[in-house]
Amino acid sequence: MANDTPFGLAAYFYTRDIARAWRVAEALDYGMIGINEGMISTELAPFGGVKESGQGREGSHHGIEEFLELKYVMMGGTRRLMAESAATADRYKARPRRPPSSS
Repeated sequence: MANDTPFGLAAYFYTRDIARAWRVAEALDYGMIGINEGMISTELAPFGGVKESGQGREGSHHGIEEFLELKYVMMGGTRRLMAESAATADRYKARPRRPPSSS
């Protein structure tokens, strides 16, 4: 009955039974759930719903994830590249400057 709605932003309920709290929270189809608490919003928690109440989350580190693209890069042959890079760096190392002559 609690999930029989097209919306799913937040749900709240009160109980003294911890097992019931977990069971009900897992069964509720809402983006945010308050158990024995009416003020569930905080800048540290992701804010958002499910169903007609929206997709994605705002706030916390979860809010940025929908704007990021994951990229995997694997580079082979790095031993040779590192050796060549080191040799090139050795050639172009700054050499100590001689003090100007006082003549």
